[in-house]
Amino acid sequence: MDKVLTVEELVHIIQSKLNTFFVDVTPVLVRGKLGSEPHAFEQTYYTTLRGENKSINLEIPFSFVEKLEPLVQKEVIVRGIPNVRVDQDKVDFYIEVESFEEVETVSEEERQKKKLLWEFLENHVHNLDHREFPLRDHYTIAVITDTELASPVKNDLENQLKGFDNITIDFIETNLHSVQELKQSIEKAQGDIIVLIGDEGNGSRLDVFNNLEVAEAWVKKNAYRITGLGNLNNKTLLDIFSHFSADTPIHAVNKIVSEVNKVKAKQELEKENKELILIKVKLEKKIEGMEKEKEILIQELENYRQKLEELLRESEIKENLEWEKEKSELVETIEKLKEEIRKKDETILKLEKDLERKEKDRQKWEQEKKKSNEIRVRLEKKASALEKEKREAAKVLTIWKIIAFSAIGLLALVLLLMLLK
Repeated sequence: MDKVLTVEELVHIIQSKLNTFFVDVTPVLVRGKLGSEPHAFEQTYYTTLRGENKSINLEIPFSFVEKLEPLVQKEVIVRGIPNVRVDQDKVDFYIEVESFEEVETVSEEERQKKKLLWEFLENHVHNLDHREFPLRDHYTIAVITDTELASPVKNDLENQLKGFDNITIDFIETNLHSVQELKQSIEKAQGDIIVLIGDEGNGSRLDVFNNLEVAEAWVKKNAYRITGLGNLNNKTLLDIFSHFSADTPIHAVNKIVSEVNKVKAKQELEKENKELILIKVKLEKKIEGMEKEKEILIQELENYRQKLEELLRESEIKENLEWEKEKSELVETIEKLKEEIRKKDETILKLEKDLERKEKDRQKWEQEKKKSNEIRVRLEKKASALEKEKREAAKVLTIWKIIAFSAIGLLALVLLLMLLK
């Protein structure tokens, strides 16, 4: 028969089971609204974490109390170990708090902006594809920039692209602080390449460059899109949906110059390759014709040989001078044919060697072209470094000018005081 327990014994067993169950429980993360200010009880602080319909007690270390007080009635995420306490026949569930953090609240306006941004990204994710720089014999480049920057940007671009007679540039001045004006300028722009140029320190324009209407107009342009907004630390929507995003306006211009040079070199290489291919085809056709002529000559030689054999058979019966003459002519003709065949073979061999030499020349030219491109890239890097050194030198010169003018002013003041005395 089973043992009959007293109420005290049963409560003790339940308490032991519950305490044992929570010994190896791992920490959990719980989100809720912090209740009233923490209150002390037997040197431990307590408060509650409320959900929509339920709440649970929090056991808080003394070092957390001051940090939790400003978060009362606010959404927080608590990290801690769930536990249970059975005291005087009452079961109390609580969390031993290890850490906590406030839940960042997002306004309805911010939430709506994020929703629209996600919808925009989903609708235009296909526009994030990588596009190669277009191959053209002539380029039309539309440059959009702020009215205040138009003059220096125009001078820089025209100087950089001075040697290119296959480029037409269309400058569009606008107000980079205005969403509507920038959107209209983008819609107006036409060309193989569209470049948006800003300047360093565009922090006040980030909202414009991240505007969904402006970005919508930007991604709809069926052209190679380049940005040089000067936002070194902040990438905007326009940067993300561009085929090339430059750190600085100068970098954007250098990209155009570099790519146009590559296209020009590639077109020249293709042109020379086509010429070499045509030469190769002509030589192959000529060799093929020579081979056919050789076959015809060999067939004629065989016919003469057969005729000679017939005449030799007839010579057993016909022993006369006329036969000897005809035989001599046949032998002479055969020798001539042999000589012609030898010359044809020499010509064919010469053509084959010429074809092989042309192929080696073409391969050598490609290697030299590759080396030339590598040298050009190194020169571009050196030019960029020199430009940076030039700017640094200009800054140092300005400082020395200020010091010199200050010294002259001070000397003049001393002389004036001496005169007054």
